[in-house]
Amino acid sequence: MGQNCRFVEYYFPQKHHDRHVIVYCKSQVPLPSRVTTIYNTVEIYEKQFFPRLQKNYIKIFPRILLRTLINIHNDDGIKNISQIANFALKIKKGKNILQPSGLPNIKLARLRSRELLVFDGHHSLLAYMSAGKNFLDEIPHIIVLGKKGFLKNEEILIFWGQHASKISAKEWKLFVINWQNPENKQTCPRIHNNMGELFDALRNRIAVQMKDSK
Repeated sequence: MGQNCRFVEYYFPQKHHDRHVIVYCKSQVPLPSRVTTIYNTVEIYEKQFFPRLQKNYIKIFPRILLRTLINIHNDDGIKNISQIANFALKIKKGKNILQPSGLPNIKLARLRSRELLVFDGHHSLLAYMSAGKNFLDEIPHIIVLGKKGFLKNEEILIFWGQHASKISAKEWKLFVINWQNPENKQTCPRIHNNMGELFDALRNRIAVQMKDSK
């Protein structure tokens, strides 16, 4: 455990012997250098670890509400409503939203506060919520954490890309990112404090698009 590393936890809901459980595996992913980002960690995990996971079945308690997850986009940073609607209709038919490798689209970072930050997969997560999913254990996802069980604020800043230097590590929660904006306006004040508030701001638009897409 002296090796510099992060951990990635894999969760996939499944029915097993008439019980709803989670397929789970925790992997220790080495960091090749001090500048290996969380994104790099996911890439290493997907290529080197994910294809050969040693999975177990577990029950989740306490359950985590999807609404409590922390977002990194405001509603104006969520552009593809039709994609969310199409994803939601697929989920209602029993399908999951995965990458070509089978890795879950939804990727979370565990914070020092023990909260979970969505750093990839906002559209997918909004689709699961639109399809009626309420709890994290109902959807496939991965969680990235550090050796002490959480990621440091300084590591979180990578999610703001080239704007990371403009944000204080202690105050990152005050800001979100909008990659659709002009470069000088991509870092924005936070409006929605969690995925619940973000979903509430978009739910009517998604519902209309789902109705039109049927």
